[in-house]
Order: sequence, then C-alpha cells, then structure tokens
Amino acid sequence: MTLPHPSPLAVLLLCSTDDPDRAAAALLAARAAAVFGATPRPAVLLLESEGVRLGAKGVAEAISGGGRPDAKDALASFVRAGGRVLVARAAWAERGYQDDALVEGASLCGPSALAELAASHYAIASF
Repeated sequence: MTLPHPSPLAVLLLCSTDDPDRAAAALLAARAAAVFGATPRPAVLLLESEGVRLGAKGVAEAISGGGRPDAKDALASFVRAGGRVLVARAAWAERGYQDDALVEGASLCGPSALAELAASHYAIASF
C-alpha cells in the first residue's frame, strides 16, 4: 500500500526477550516504515520498559531464530535507512545498563519522548 504523503511513524516497543515474537514484529514494522515504498517515511523506534533491552549490544541476537527474522539485521537496516532509535533513559538505568552498551545509532531519551512524537504528528504503533 502506497500513501501519497505517508505520516511519520513511531513504533513504541515495550518488550524484548520476554516476548520475542512481539519484539520482532515491532522491528519489522519500524524497518518497513523507514525502508519500503516509493516514499519511505520518517520512523522512530521508541524503546520503553523491557523494550530498552533491544537498545543494548548483543540482545537483538537473542530474539532471532525460531522462525523469527534476524532482529540484529532488522535493527541495523532500520538505522541505515535513517530510522531513529530512542531508548528511555529511566528504564535503561533501572536495568543497570551503561551508555556505552547502546547499539549503534541509538540514543537515550527522556520521559516526554512519546508526547513529543505525538505532538509532531507521528502515527504511534505500540507493541
């Protein structure tokens, strides 16, 4: 389906290794928004709650397999296509991660990130 002027898309991901099927679906949705179609749309992957784990090096590999696509590749191609990965700072710190553990292309964000994306007319998909 091709839209004449696609809206930007924010994919809110609240899970990772605890629900790998849902996490993989979110990664594929975000990548599709950033990569596919005649007019790829601006896309953001917002990692909150358990989803912040996907912002850590080495975690995407843990949800690949079992019939699921390669999550590391999906995340990398999303970033290469210009997608932004935002990781909730509080949830990241709560899980004991350090800033140097962030995957390439990811950055930490504050609690207002979702509201800011909505105010900027991003469509929001939650997984």
